[in-house]
Amino acid sequence: MKAGTVAKVAGLVLLGLAAAVGLAFLLGVAVMSLWNWLMPAISGGALGPITYWQAVGLFVFCHLLFKSHIGAKCRCGHEKGHGRAHPHFAKRILLAVGGAGECCSDDADGGGEGAGQGEGV
Repeated sequence: MKAGTVAKVAGLVLLGLAAAVGLAFLLGVAVMSLWNWLMPAISGGALGPITYWQAVGLFVFCHLLFKSHIGAKCRCGHEKGHGRAHPHFAKRILLAVGGAGECCSDDADGGGEGAGQGEGV
């Protein structure tokens, strides 16, 4: 590899790292600002302001809870993040509200999750 090519790749890597750090900083500031502006007013003062690092933690926590994980596969082979509820979860919801649900044919947990047996969804 030529010295110029190595320097160009190293420059692109450093630029990418700097962009990621800058984006992470801006997202943390945005979450902190929105929380500190909205939540005390909405909750009547019960929820106070948060720090920058608490905002970053809140962002990461929400990302883990709500991200669709596109392309990931669940235990039974269905793709996650396809825009619909997972068939196992959809069946439990439909059974809870009195509808007939669909589920995948190969139940990965052996049917032991108790879907539709009066448990909380």
